[in-house]
Amino acid sequence: EPINQILTMPTLEIEFPSVKETLDQNEEYFLLKNHQPGKIRFHDYRTIYSIPGLYEQVFSQRLKCRSPRVIADLLASTVKSTGSDFSDLRILDFGAGNGLVAEALSEHRPELIVGVDILEEAKTAAMRDRKELYASYLVEDLAEADPRTMDDLKSLRLNAMVSVAAMGFGHIAPEGFVNAF
Repeated sequence: EPINQILTMPTLEIEFPSVKETLDQNEEYFLLKNHQPGKIRFHDYRTIYSIPGLYEQVFSQRLKCRSPRVIADLLASTVKSTGSDFSDLRILDFGAGNGLVAEALSEHRPELIVGVDILEEAKTAAMRDRKELYASYLVEDLAEADPRTMDDLKSLRLNAMVSVAAMGFGHIAPEGFVNAF
């Protein structure tokens, strides 16, 4: 089970510095005491995803991020309220990252989940930690998507889309969201 693999890894020694001044979002960081590179910005996903379990320890365990679970449960509740069945959902996980959202969605048993992210490191982490959750995982900037990629996505007959923390702060451009939708 991928999540157990992550949880049994050695705990990374993470320290949040005491900062006296207000930092811009792109300046916020934490220190990784027992591993290189040491100082890591919160939005340096390339580095964070390259270290197994680091994203989970920083954002889920230490900072208590619950967005993947909240979004998955809200979608399940909405689907149920319409009389539909979650198992009929063919979900695009837009800005899929390392697969935490897919993991939460999979507990409700959708028909399939397709991931898309702009970072190769995100796909590498998802395939390392949660490979079995995705029918497919694409590394593509949908703001400038290749027409063949868009045709491939359309052929999957996706009927739901989720996006958690993928928009804003220079991550995925609004045009990418529009094209995904």
